[in-house]
Amino acid sequence: MAKAKAVAGETPDVREEKIAALRSRIAAGKYNVDADAIADRMVDDHIAMHGMS
Repeated sequence: MAKAKAVAGETPDVREEKIAALRSRIAAGKYNVDADAIADRMVDDHIAMHGMS
């Protein structure tokens, strides 16, 4: 368990490579957002937290 904590402590919270790739895609206009998928997830999360009433 101590080794797992040490490895987790050494791992950065932010993955710089992934962020750089996303920034590049956004700047190039190649990052598309699926609005329907986001809306579905928001509704699912709301129902999970508050029920159907």
